Amino acid sequence: MRFLILAVSALIMSAPAFAGAPWTYVQASYLEADSDFSDGSGPVSNRNTGYGIEGSLGFMQRWHVQGAYGKLKGDENQGDLRYTRQKIYNIRGGLHEEITPTLDLVVDIGYTKSKNDGSDNNGAGETTYTDFRVGPRWFAAEKLELGAYIIAGRGKGSAYNIFDDYDKVKFSDIGLRADVQYYFTPAWSIGARFNLKDGDAGQQFEGDSVGLNIRWSFADRW
Repeated sequence: MRFLILAVSALIMSAPAFAGAPWTYVQASYLEADSDFSDGSGPVSNRNTGYGIEGSLGFMQRWHVQGAYGKLKGDENQGDLRYTRQKIYNIRGGLHEEITPTLDLVVDIGYTKSKNDGSDNNGAGETTYTDFRVGPRWFAAEKLELGAYIIAGRGKGSAYNIFDDYDKVKFSDIGLRADVQYYFTPAWSIGARFNLKDGDAGQQFEGDSVGLNIRWSFADRW
């Protein structure tokens, strides 16, 4: 019983107040993504589902670094049906400037690397992507956090095609991201993240994705 009381007390002391959005947290997510692109041999449509984990560290009152890992599996439709698997690694960092006690302006950059494989090696390859993100993150109500961002980036990738050769492609895109997070307590919350991207015609990517998460937030320590 004493241990339980100490553990609960530690959780309460580590939880942030509702004054502003917490920047130090860990979360687990369910992910679903759809994309349409061309790999050099025709149009390709992907539908993937999987999971992700993410951690964020806020420090010096206005800076943050974040890291994430995702694993997706799904079907690729290119005249026939084939499976695909994808591992995604992401790191980003930047500034969150306090505009009001409940509103931050977020400006940061991110780097993403994804590795893909599929049936008969078709679609196997990897992609790297660098992006710039800007937008507000704020508490719209006492327990309701919202975020709205514009994300622009450039990337390059290679994929093993049906002719036993690698296709190489460079692409750029611009997208919108919306976040919703509801806090049951200052530490525990659930949320959703929506992404909409529109890319170069005839290349990657035009894709939508959604993530549903459970998050544990801490008070920023540095």
